[in-house]
Amino acid sequence: MHTQKLIILIAAILGGIAILLPWFELPIVGNIDGTKVEYSWLGALLYALCLIPVFSGNKMQKIAASDKWFRFAGLGASLFGLFKWYAYKNDIREMGDGNFVARAISDTVSIQYGLILFIAAGVVIFVVGLRR
Repeated sequence: MHTQKLIILIAAILGGIAILLPWFELPIVGNIDGTKVEYSWLGALLYALCLIPVFSGNKMQKIAASDKWFRFAGLGASLFGLFKWYAYKNDIREMGDGNFVARAISDTVSIQYGLILFIAAGVVIFVVGLRR
């Protein structure tokens, strides 16, 4: 298999697995997995779309220039992860109606390794897709 296709395959699989890992940590609640985040299936769909050019065409040749659309699916998955982190922090802040406790808790929401892996896999797919 061509190196480009192999890198995309590994990154897409890791991005799909990252949905099962912890994405956020809250001080009282604990870890929140990616499966508990709203619309996390959309991220899995974007990574599944990245697999289409890997398994189509000749396995020993790099992905054709006409099939480079997959890089936008990888970028979309990364942006989806960043958006979910931002939305999750804002949702917690709005739950407390703006009081100081909700604001303090929303400031302590930390990203866990699952979300970092999810975002990084999309960035890798995008960068590898840019290579000619």
